[in-house]
Amino acid sequence: MAEINYDMFLDKSNSDIISELLSVRGVGLWTAQIYLMLSLRRSDVFASGDLALKEGTRALFNMNKRPSDKELDYLSQGWRPFRTIAALIIWNFYGYIKNRRV
Repeated sequence: MAEINYDMFLDKSNSDIISELLSVRGVGLWTAQIYLMLSLRRSDVFASGDLALKEGTRALFNMNKRPSDKELDYLSQGWRPFRTIAALIIWNFYGYIKNRRV
């Protein structure tokens, strides 16, 4: 079992927290990013590997194909320092269009 002092996360950078979480077996980049966004409420994190963010962005910007992780990460740089808020908006939009199609 991993020995993580979660209270120390409050004083650490996003990249330090991600590195620490990635050292835990079974925790990947997506999980670490979502933890930063939703549990620690960090305002400038974007989980570029998230399928709903990819599909939501594709629909929002009327792209012909789903953006790759790298393309989505590049696009999200323009939303700094509020990439988490952008992700929440895109997730909401994706949920709306997905439910509309059903």
